[in-house]
Amino acid sequence: MTNDLVNDKIRQYTAQRIRQFRLAKGISQEDLAKMVGYESFQAVALLERGERALKTEILSKIAAALGVSIDEFFPNQRTGENSTLTIKLRASKVDHEVEKSLMDFAKLAKKKFSEKE
Repeated sequence: MTNDLVNDKIRQYTAQRIRQFRLAKGISQEDLAKMVGYESFQAVALLERGERALKTEILSKIAAALGVSIDEFFPNQRTGENSTLTIKLRASKVDHEVEKSLMDFAKLAKKKFSEKE
């Protein structure tokens, strides 16, 4: 599997989580865009469709704007095989390489954001 495909899967997963949290909080794309410093809702729409690269700094701003922690984007990995993310990935039938890449990305993101706090 190519890195581009793995990166696309990670981008799509994160995009889905942003949309889920935004809708759960009842925040419009336009309001979220303003909260994170974008000039247009279209930037958020692109992120939510996985069509725009997501930098960690922007993910941090989005998490703060939505009132969630970075940990909530990446479920607890300490339980390994029983983690919510692992179960969902297996249910969606992604191959093992993509699953491992997503899990590694989640661990890296959690580590990076816990260092900032």
